[in-house]
Amino acid sequence: MLSFFIALPILGMIVLKFSSILVGLEAFSRLSLPRSRGLLQLIAARFFAPVPVASFASAIFICLVSAVCQILLYWFFEKTNVYEVFYLSIFMLSFSAEGLRPFLYQSFVENWPIGRVFFIGHVLVFARFLGVFAFLGASLTACNRDFRKHGRSGLIIFGLAFLISVGVPVDAYSWLSNGTPKIGFAIILFYTENILMAMACLSFMVAFYIREASEFRFLGLFALYIALGRDGLLYGDSYLPTAVGAVFLIVGLVYMIRRIHRYYLWM
Repeated sequence: MLSFFIALPILGMIVLKFSSILVGLEAFSRLSLPRSRGLLQLIAARFFAPVPVASFASAIFICLVSAVCQILLYWFFEKTNVYEVFYLSIFMLSFSAEGLRPFLYQSFVENWPIGRVFFIGHVLVFARFLGVFAFLGASLTACNRDFRKHGRSGLIIFGLAFLISVGVPVDAYSWLSNGTPKIGFAIILFYTENILMAMACLSFMVAFYIREASEFRFLGLFALYIALGRDGLLYGDSYLPTAVGAVFLIVGLVYMIRRIHRYYLWM
């Protein structure tokens, strides 16, 4: 439930600061900025101009998804000690940090200390790689029935994400079209993130053959939906990638949670 108690105050602050955020969003929309980089974004950027409102809405939406899905996980698995759910809850937790993105628009109309933008940029890098490692952890756990080997993996995931976020430089004076500061090693991180997500999707596919359970059928396909949905909502800067991402993410998460719940219900 941690992501629920993090996402809810963030959403509340967005409501309180809504008017000043909109003023900053209007100032941001007048800028000509380099396009953000994502899988769905690579296609959409060829045909659609950036729409800052889409990025703003996607940040609020994915933060809301974090809170709602955490409630679903608690509801379905309240009395079940399942490591897949542990990793998925961390994956949901990483979404709550995206709620900080709308506040960055305030820096265009208010005299923000540059350190605040710098800090939020590092938090976003940390949360996104925390989600990637958690999703990969959930997929590897789905392939392995011996849960005793996963005791310290949560600390390892947090440690790896923290090291990446500390080692990646954030340029608080330069911006991308989705409303986030530029980061260093962007191309390397782009390929690293997508390779790890692809590995996670393949691991979910393999889990069906290892578990030999009908509940895990098509789990890899819907893991791909989750990966593409996350990509569209995090990096999209127009209506197409954010709308497609929202649909993919919801469909994939609902299917995965229901299937894993059904599997452990009959164990």
